[in-house]
Amino acid sequence: MATNVKTCSICQDEIVDPRPLPCIHSFCLDCLGQHCRGKLPGDDMPCPECRHEFQIPQNGIEGLTARSHNKEEGHSSDGTILV
Repeated sequence: MATNVKTCSICQDEIVDPRPLPCIHSFCLDCLGQHCRGKLPGDDMPCPECRHEFQIPQNGIEGLTARSHNKEEGHSSDGTILV
């Protein structure tokens, strides 16, 4: 049976408080915080999965838009938007 549970590639658990990056990959807020530890707002960081760079928002990782799991279901595994 297929499930719609999204897994964080950093912690390998179900995503908690998902935060998508511009490349469409999503991670737990806490996991992204650990990934960006020591970096400042405005710094460029690579996506932990595809290495596409994103900029840390001025209000920190918490400034990335929160997203529910359901909103990601319109994307294929390669990032193509399915309509």
